[in-house]
Amino acid sequence: MKKTILTIIAGLTIISSAIHAQQISQFSQYMVRPVIYNPAAAGHSDAVCVFGAGRSQWMGYSDEAGVNINPVNYLVGVSAPVFAINSGIGFQLNSGKLGYQTRTDFRLDYAYKINIGDDHILSFGAYGQLSRLSLDIDKLNPLDITDPLLLKTGVQKDMIPETGFGIFYASSDRWFAGVTVLNLIGSKAILGNLEINDQMTFVAQGQYKFRLIDERFRKFDLAPSFLVKSNFSSTQVELDMLGYLNDKIWFGAGYRLQDGVILLGGAQIASFAIGLSYDVSTGKVTDATKSGSAELHLSYCLPIFPKVKRESGFNTRHL
Repeated sequence: MKKTILTIIAGLTIISSAIHAQQISQFSQYMVRPVIYNPAAAGHSDAVCVFGAGRSQWMGYSDEAGVNINPVNYLVGVSAPVFAINSGIGFQLNSGKLGYQTRTDFRLDYAYKINIGDDHILSFGAYGQLSRLSLDIDKLNPLDITDPLLLKTGVQKDMIPETGFGIFYASSDRWFAGVTVLNLIGSKAILGNLEINDQMTFVAQGQYKFRLIDERFRKFDLAPSFLVKSNFSSTQVELDMLGYLNDKIWFGAGYRLQDGVILLGGAQIASFAIGLSYDVSTGKVTDATKSGSAELHLSYCLPIFPKVKRESGFNTRHL
């Protein structure tokens, strides 16, 4: 039984090799909304943005009873600038399921922005988070009914706090780079006789758009990007290359080291954007990884602008 639970909980965890929940959600379209991983990016786009994402990883992976136990994540959030105090704020609700374990994160973001030269902004951000975890022990299929993990029954629940901070540097819409420290507290949840520890995780991400065609009615950018996640015992690296046509349509591919190939595409229609991605495992094929992973990203952004201070008509030279 313990081996089975280790397989379900730890084996499906992307960045951990011990008994830990999948605390850091995997989203292939990180470059579309950097604030998902970095609170310092809150309000970066000078617009009120409402966004959502859904991801089903290793679709169709099931246990002996035919119940799907693959990782599934849903995220909704909002991000907005606060020009009066050179800041940005945001909120995210991230709900994930891994086997018979669920986790819901409620997160508040704050970023303070410093203008550095023309179109260069340096931001420092932090977040506060409250997480609710649960494990339905009754649904586990035991191989050994005397396993200590079965001493508790029913749905076991716990709530834990977390926090973290980030730095984000951007130049208009051409490029960005940021680093984040997640799970700074390293809280521990107790679900029956199972302990789940949040691991401090380092995240670095960035993107740069090269303008290859700059004509009046036709523009094309080539944009390499990267995402690195490390819990200091294991590291995951993702490299992507996207093409942007007239800043309205994007398409490309990526590679997650020791994991698989990623296909991405999306479109912007007025203030609405939609993005799709599909991951194909290229590593060792198992029952879990033989099926791909699909992801959908939606957003609606309403641009807002700082109030312009009107100059007084009074001038001492007119006296």
